Amino acid sequence: MRSLKAVVFGLAIALIVELLLVFGIAAPIFTAFVPEGLARTSALAEGVVVFAAAFGMYWGGMAAGYKAGGRPRMHGIAVAVLLFVVSPALNLAAAHDPFAQLRDSGFLLLCGVLFVVSLAASFIGAGRGWQLQIYNRRVRRAERRAGKTGKR
Repeated sequence: MRSLKAVVFGLAIALIVELLLVFGIAAPIFTAFVPEGLARTSALAEGVVVFAAAFGMYWGGMAAGYKAGGRPRMHGIAVAVLLFVVSPALNLAAAHDPFAQLRDSGFLLLCGVLFVVSLAASFIGAGRGWQLQIYNRRVRRAERRAGKTGKR
């Protein structure tokens, strides 16, 4: 149960960070400074999406790796894999074609790049989350030995 909570928590963190980056930062900048025709065909928009996915997956993987009881990298990678499973499932639940956009080779390539970047970022983030958990355990142990409880 702890593993499932760690992965779902990491997924929530990843989605929140990605949504904030895309809709809170990138979208207002694009609407204000980039013409609509250029924004639809520009590789810049795809680059922003790939960056947002990498950044969000790093933090989601870190959260999952920190919360995981064991095998933090597996939990971090599970965040990225679960995201790519949940998206078509939500489209299917909404009575849409879950793979409608994948009939275009360019979009299929973008999805492949997003998947690889997400896996790599969540793997690296999970390792960092595990390092933070080890560090925090050492600090708590040292505080207990010194007689500090951390409560004030």
